[in-house]
Amino acid sequence: MLSAGPSGSAKPDCVTAVLGDRTDTFFDTFRRARAAEGRDVRIASVLGGVDQSLVDRTGGARGPYEGAYVTGWYPVASDDRWAPMRRVIRDHAFDDNRIDPADAGVQTTWIAYEVLRRAVAGVDADRVTARAVHRVLDDGLSVGTGGLTPELRWRFEDLLAARDHPRLVNAEVTFQTVRSGRLTATGSGPHDLTGTLGAAP
Repeated sequence: MLSAGPSGSAKPDCVTAVLGDRTDTFFDTFRRARAAEGRDVRIASVLGGVDQSLVDRTGGARGPYEGAYVTGWYPVASDDRWAPMRRVIRDHAFDDNRIDPADAGVQTTWIAYEVLRRAVAGVDADRVTARAVHRVLDDGLSVGTGGLTPELRWRFEDLLAARDHPRLVNAEVTFQTVRSGRLTATGSGPHDLTGTLGAAP
């Protein structure tokens, strides 16, 4: 998906792309074309499209994402709420530079393992199975993530009325922008998009 503002308007054009793994390739080419034309175009990213590790890989403050608007699942990587994850990485994976705490995949893995740890602890049986974990989740396990997400629960009544995402339980997002090569929070707190997703055609 590409979108742009009306040509000749007082406001700068805006472009967003949803191309999976090829998003950074597109924006590198786009940056060169934009520089050649001299147009004032802002970049925006949907969920999962841009994280701090991608900004770093593509040149930081001198790269194509400087000034971009970004929507994220979680607080920015510099947020103090990531301190427990950083401590675990420092203590147990200090020599593995493949684990980047600013990478959205690493952050999602951290939250997923916290959920799994709590679910396994809640299994009332001698043997942990997928069915047993499933039962714990269905029975109303509530998992806090230290403010990185809202309290997570997977009962039927906790599922959101989003047609294309029937198992979605968290519709909170953060708005960020890239300033001086760093993802920076924009505005206050997370924004709940439950209503927006429920009203989507």
